[in-house]
Amino acid sequence: MDASLAIRHVIYKHFNDPDLTFTNDQVLDIMIKDDMVEAACSVDDVEDDFQNLCRAGVVRNIAQNFTTMYLKLFTPLQLVQCKECGQIPLHSEEPRVCIICGVSVTQ
Repeated sequence: MDASLAIRHVIYKHFNDPDLTFTNDQVLDIMIKDDMVEAACSVDDVEDDFQNLCRAGVVRNIAQNFTTMYLKLFTPLQLVQCKECGQIPLHSEEPRVCIICGVSVTQ
């Protein structure tokens, strides 16, 4: 699974509440535990994916301590259906296209 998609799925499943604060370390730990990424994967390996989520307006970085980012959702993620890739968690304001293949998605 693509790391950015795996991050979205973990956030959707475990942290999909705008009142919750979570860290990139917590998300990565779940990804490793659930075999979504290799056990050797580090926060540095997925830093760009978290930055992209911030730029896309999905999460906001509310604090940072070295490599640990403390994050909050702007609004809950919603699962949409891509004909090619399956279920994709998207922010309500994101364009309704798959983040992986670019195909239009449905609710």
